Amino acid sequence: MCGIVGINWDDKTIIQKMMKSLAHRGPDQFGHYVNKGISLGHQRLSIVDLSEKGKQPIYNEEGDICIVFNGEIYNYQKIKNELKNHKFKSDTDTEVLVHAYEEWGLNAIERLNGMFAFALYDSKNKTLVLARDRVGIKPLYYYWKAGKFVFASEIKAIFEAGVPRKLRMDAIGDVLQYGFTPSPETMWQDIYKLPSGHYAILNGKNFEIRQYWDITFNSGGGNLDYYTASFRAMFKQSVKQQLMSDVPYGAYLSGGLDSSSIVAYMSQQVDKPVKTFTVGFDSSDVIDETKYASMVVKHFNTEHQEVIVNSDQVIKALPTIAYHLDEPIANAASIPLYYMSKEAKKKVTVVLTGNGGDELFGGYRQHKLISLAKKYSYLKGIGSIFKKQELFPSKYSRYAKFASEFMPLADNPSKAYSKLMYKTFDDNAVKELGVPHISADQRIAPFFSNSDNVVNQLIKLDMKFLLAENYLMVDDKINMINSVESRVPYLDNLMIGFASNLPVNYKVHGLTGKYIVRRAMRGILPSVIINRNKYGFTPPVKKWSETVLQKHCNNMFDDTALIKSLGVSKDKISNILNKNNPEFHNRIFPLTMLGEWAKRYLI
Repeated sequence: MCGIVGINWDDKTIIQKMMKSLAHRGPDQFGHYVNKGISLGHQRLSIVDLSEKGKQPIYNEEGDICIVFNGEIYNYQKIKNELKNHKFKSDTDTEVLVHAYEEWGLNAIERLNGMFAFALYDSKNKTLVLARDRVGIKPLYYYWKAGKFVFASEIKAIFEAGVPRKLRMDAIGDVLQYGFTPSPETMWQDIYKLPSGHYAILNGKNFEIRQYWDITFNSGGGNLDYYTASFRAMFKQSVKQQLMSDVPYGAYLSGGLDSSSIVAYMSQQVDKPVKTFTVGFDSSDVIDETKYASMVVKHFNTEHQEVIVNSDQVIKALPTIAYHLDEPIANAASIPLYYMSKEAKKKVTVVLTGNGGDELFGGYRQHKLISLAKKYSYLKGIGSIFKKQELFPSKYSRYAKFASEFMPLADNPSKAYSKLMYKTFDDNAVKELGVPHISADQRIAPFFSNSDNVVNQLIKLDMKFLLAENYLMVDDKINMINSVESRVPYLDNLMIGFASNLPVNYKVHGLTGKYIVRRAMRGILPSVIINRNKYGFTPPVKKWSETVLQKHCNNMFDDTALIKSLGVSKDKISNILNKNNPEFHNRIFPLTMLGEWAKRYLI
C-alpha cells in the first residue's frame, strides 16, 4: 500500500509537496522521477522486499520505462516466471509490472490479479499510462484541463499542484442521496476518479480512457456439490496468495460469515495463531457483534484484540476522517474502522477483510427482496392492503408501511432498489433542500437494461456503485490513516470468476443470501455463524445522533460561511436537525459528513 502522484511537467518542488501530503500512505520510503514533461512521486509502505531495492520509482534495464505503484499483485511470481528474457534487481511485484509492460504492452494489465493503481511512463514514446484494478480496491484520481494533467492516490495531493477548488454542486445531492459521489465524478469540477477496470493513456495532448475488464455472467453446468467443492478450493487459494507479506498480518473479524470464513482459512495455512481485531460499542442499540466474534476466536484459537468505541470518541475522530476521505462519504462504519485500524497497527501492517462477499454472492436484502418481488410481480396489486396500517399490530406497522411502498414497485427493479437504498434523502428530499442533483433513476436504471437475471444485475450494480465508491474507498483511506494495508480475498480474480459463473439460485435461495458460502463453510465454522442473518457493520448511529451528533451538527451549520459554501438553506437544515423530524436519525450522519468535509475543504 502506497501513495502515487504525478504531473505532466517537470517540477521537483511541486512533486515533493504532493508526496508529502500522502506521507501517511507510505511512511517507510519515498522517491521521485523528474524528466522533461513529466514528474512522478511515490510514498512507500514496505510490504514485500523491504530492502532499498524495493524503493520506487522502479525502472527497466535501460531506464526508459519508469513506474510508481500502489497495491499488490498476487500472481507476480507466476508472471515473473514467464519473463525469462528480463533481468530483475529486486523481488518486488512492482518490477514485474515494468517488464510485463515491455513484453506485452497494455495487454499486460489484463494478466494482473491484485489490487492496484499505478502510473507507468514510457520515455521513448512519451506516453504515460495510468491503471486501476478491476473492482476499484485502490483509488486513483486525475485532473485534465487546458493541457494540464495531474494525478494522485488522493485528491488532497492534486491541490498541491495548484489545481483550483471548484465545487460541483450536483455532488452535494449525490452525497445526501447515495452517501458518496458515483464514478467518474468527484466533489470537484474537472477532478475525476479513474473508473475501476479502466486504464488511461496520456500522449502529448491526447488523453484517452479505455475499459479493459467488466464483470459478465455465465451460468455454469455443475451441481451443488461441485460448486461447494470449487468454492472451498478457490477461496483457500485466494486467502493463501493474499498472505503474501514480509511484515506481520492479521484479520478484521466482525463475527459475520465473510470475515469468519477468512479467519478460518487463514488459520488452516499459518503456523501461529491469527491476529484478529473486532470492534464493539458501549450501546444496546445495535447487535453485539463481539459475542459472535468471540465464538470464532475460541473456535480457531486466534490472538484477539477487542476495541470498544463510545460516543465521546465519535466527535474526536470526525475531523481526521473527513480530511482523509477527501470527499464526504456517509458511511458511519468509518468511525469504528478508524479506531480499530489504530489498534491493529500496533501489531500488524496488513489485514484481511471480508469486503466483497455480500456483493459477489447476493448477501444484501436488496438481492433477496427484489429477486422475490420480480418473481412474484403479479402480487404488486396487494400493496394497497398494507396502507391500512390499522389492520396490523403496532409492532408491525413499520413493516406494513414499507410493504405498501415497496410492493407496487415489484416489476421495476431500479425503482425498487432506490426505495430500499435511498429512502431518507430520496429525489424529493434533495429537491426540498434546494440542492441540484442527478436522479436515482438516471444513475441506476442503466444497470437494468440487459437480459441478465435480476440478481446478477443487482450484483453488478452493487459492485460498481456501492462497493467501489463507498465501502472500498472507506476501507482504503481509513486504514491508510494509520498506515495499514487492507486486503480483500473475496475480490480476488479467482473468486470473481467463480461467482460470475455460479447459478443464481446458489447465490440467493429464497430469503437466504450467500447460499453457496453458507453451504461451503459447513463443518468449518460454528453453525451459529453460518446461520446468522446478514447484519451489516452498523454503529449505533441513532444513539450518536441524539447524544453527540445533533449538537455538533447544529454548531457546524450555525457557521454562515459553511452554509454559504454549500449553497443550502439554513432553515431547511435546521428542520432536518430537529428531533421531531421523522427522518432525523437517518439524515443527520450524511449532513455531519458533508459539514465536516466543507470545514476542511471549502472554508
